[in-house]
Amino acid sequence: MSLIVAIEGHATRTPLTTALHFEGQDITYGALWTRVQKSAQSLRERGVQAGDRVAWLGLNDPEMLVLLLAAAYVKAIFLPLNYRLAQAELQTILDHAQASLLIADQSHQPVAMALTVGAADRTASAVPSVDPPVLLVYTSGTTGTPKGALHTQAGLLANCIASVHAHELTAGDHVLTALPMFHVGGLCIQTLPALYVGARVTVHARFEAAAWLRDVQALKPTLSLLVPATLRAVIHHPAFASTDLSSLRLLNAGSSTIPLSQIEAFHARGVPVCQVYGATETGPVSMYLLRSEAMQHAGSAGRAGLQVDIRLVDEAGLDV
Repeated sequence: MSLIVAIEGHATRTPLTTALHFEGQDITYGALWTRVQKSAQSLRERGVQAGDRVAWLGLNDPEMLVLLLAAAYVKAIFLPLNYRLAQAELQTILDHAQASLLIADQSHQPVAMALTVGAADRTASAVPSVDPPVLLVYTSGTTGTPKGALHTQAGLLANCIASVHAHELTAGDHVLTALPMFHVGGLCIQTLPALYVGARVTVHARFEAAAWLRDVQALKPTLSLLVPATLRAVIHHPAFASTDLSSLRLLNAGSSTIPLSQIEAFHARGVPVCQVYGATETGPVSMYLLRSEAMQHAGSAGRAGLQVDIRLVDEAGLDV
């Protein structure tokens, strides 16, 4: 089993079920799978082979997810780029990753045209036959130069399974994705796991508090993911108090310490806030707080997730 196999299964069994909703348009699982196959064929026609790095520069878009899945289909490696970076920073990542193809959305075409990608160095990335790498994500570089974290098909699957447990995800869920999917947070904590189980995902091109509140009320998602900055923007928006949040059975949060006041603001509205802890290198779903524990353990990052071992050490590396 892999993420690709799971989505192909949904396309076969429930082809008319909505997989993605974006800017007023629905994409069914059947249509999604057709687009993945066409994109995979396009990659092959462009000379993309197993182990090649295929970069994406753009806002959140279904095409971004299609490209990731198509890359997985041909055993290539998907490289999402942080569009907030300067041109020189983007070029450094492309060079370090040895990307052979760069695809950009319309709004980022001028930047993409100024960047260069080279011929694939297929000796630089050995591709295991059983568990090929599929996702290359660079860290934020807050304490140094960004580092590339390579994730395999099995790694993505393990993350999906842990997320299913963390969120009690089912095909009946509806995820609202507003965080950038060039980070593992926006991409891997809820979005890919939702597609893995056959749920519906509404994608926002970028986070806007007003749009998030509007779609929570209008589209009735059951799950969403925010970080402290976006939590604050939502809570302080004039429409927060009057927006119907009752569809949200769980709101997850992470990326840094969550102020207790932000958690309590949603708890006061009857929405459990669970925290998830991890890193770009870990998938990222590593620790999480379950919904049943959220109200009683506000501020806790939870326990080790499924298939995760945690070791706590002091500065000398000794167990504590």
